[in-house]
Amino acid sequence: MRTPNHLGKPADLTAYRSLFPHTGDQVYLNHAAVSPLSVRVTTAIQDHLTQRSTGDIDVYPGFSRFILSLKDKIGRFIGATAADIALTSNTSDGLNILANALKWKRGDRIIMYERDFPSVTQTFSRFIREGVVIDLIRDRSGRFDADDIRRLIRPETQLVCISQVQFLTGLRLQIEEIGALCHEKGILFAVDGSQSAGAVTLDVKKMKIDFLAVGAQKWMMGPMGTGFVFASEELRTMLNQAYVGWLSVENPWDLFNLNQRLARDARRYETGTLNAIGLVGLGAAIDLLSEIGIHKIESQVVGLATYTSDRLLSLGYRTALNYRDDLHSGIVSFIVQDPGTLSDQLKTEKITISAREKYLRVSPHFYNTRDDIDRMLDALKKADARLKYTKSQAALSQIGGNRG
Repeated sequence: MRTPNHLGKPADLTAYRSLFPHTGDQVYLNHAAVSPLSVRVTTAIQDHLTQRSTGDIDVYPGFSRFILSLKDKIGRFIGATAADIALTSNTSDGLNILANALKWKRGDRIIMYERDFPSVTQTFSRFIREGVVIDLIRDRSGRFDADDIRRLIRPETQLVCISQVQFLTGLRLQIEEIGALCHEKGILFAVDGSQSAGAVTLDVKKMKIDFLAVGAQKWMMGPMGTGFVFASEELRTMLNQAYVGWLSVENPWDLFNLNQRLARDARRYETGTLNAIGLVGLGAAIDLLSEIGIHKIESQVVGLATYTSDRLLSLGYRTALNYRDDLHSGIVSFIVQDPGTLSDQLKTEKITISAREKYLRVSPHFYNTRDDIDRMLDALKKADARLKYTKSQAALSQIGGNRG
């Protein structure tokens, strides 16, 4: 599968680097784990804290209006409406809303990818003890597609749950094709969007996604402990909601009416007071991403990922995928002998990437540049050479000791 035509040379977004103070002396290429906070985010949080401590301390009326606006912004960002959005604290929190609200019975089946992130696999695997069958999509050298899912579908299949972008390799799935398959078969389709939202295009209606969970601390560039879910209107009518709080009902201020219906919109999944500090920061983060535009962000992110992959191959490294043949995301992973040690050595030079399994993982965002990639690779070559030399000397020493 080739990269879409609109993903070409990275756009010039260097003007935004000034919003990220760490760029003065650091190279940060680890957005698949957690993103740095922009000045706009930290300013919004500080302004909120100042108001809560010295200004109009009871901020509930204004905060309620802010939450409605935030949901509208999130909805427009993913092709949904504010009514479809509930605010959460992380991806697992979001997926558990779905997992605990479905009426599972013995013999029901769930399709998942065997190497997906545990937010997906752990959340649903616990239903095995209730007689639910987990059908795992087997890994094919870091890949799988809609045909692999099609082969696993049975009459008892109730749910397909996968990540749009795989955290380990960066594989970006043809979600629209998988969503159409699930829709055709009458199967619920849930997606973990934490490695895609904020980096690549995500349109829940076009992709026929029934439920989406996102942790906003990654590519969305929000504070840790913030996230959201999308739940389609049709799905909301089907779920047997497991957790209810005072804010879940139609009129929360009708305090002593115990016969209220749940709210019609996704607010029904918000049981109580929200993380105001984090969500204020998330609002500023979404404003920034929306200002730039997801297509421009995707072009930059994918362009940098392609550049990274090409340079790694030229240096003799083996990448997890053929990133020129696969639909790109913002993640490039490659094999090294000792990922943890190399990652630690790069950190001493103020360069941050991830060590995951047998890979080093690079994940640039829109404000990064090719110079950032080059600096990381130059440091990597030196660190890798030092590590290989140290190991070879240790091996020679061991041989000498054995002879003695």
